[in-house]
Amino acid sequence: MTSPTEQAAHSGIAHRMAVWKEAFGKRWVGVTVLVFALVSNADTVLGWLGVQSRFGVVVLSAKLSPKTWIILGLTLTIGVLLESVYRVAVERDTARSQLKTERRNQDLSDKMSDHHEHAVHELLNKPPKTPADLDAWKVRVKDWEDSVYKVMRSHGCSKQEKRHVQTLGLINVMPLSSDPAIAHALSMLVTRMGRIADIAGKYGE
Repeated sequence: MTSPTEQAAHSGIAHRMAVWKEAFGKRWVGVTVLVFALVSNADTVLGWLGVQSRFGVVVLSAKLSPKTWIILGLTLTIGVLLESVYRVAVERDTARSQLKTERRNQDLSDKMSDHHEHAVHELLNKPPKTPADLDAWKVRVKDWEDSVYKVMRSHGCSKQEKRHVQTLGLINVMPLSSDPAIAHALSMLVTRMGRIADIAGKYGE
């Protein structure tokens, strides 16, 4: 019975073999090797076709020594390996970039959701009762809005997204208070909260 360490070692070797097999199984690798093989045996191939003497073809490959062909073969192999490493590196960097973007987007979604929740509990559920309370309530709303905009800027939200939250335009005034000014202020808050929820949903999982 093999130990966990031995199993891990065998698994690592098997995985490496699978990766190498996939890398060298690419069509461009096969084409490159085939072209190299044809060029290295061009005199023989032309002889089979019967055109070597007819067209007076002087084949350079016939003048190259076996050592030279070995060097060329090694050079080709190194080139193939470097290309494979490059492709792996590109795929790795792409995956890292995608993961970084996903994490940033999720962080934006989480923070926007937190701001939405804060607005529900601390602003919407604690509205101003009288016109005298309205100014102090608006200060709390302004601080909340500034925090929202700071998050959007730090996470690279687009100009359109920031405008969507900042610029409300015409809104439907909801009957949230008997005082028109308070009802309008609460309606603006609700509208902005809905747009914040849009951003959170767009970037969240």
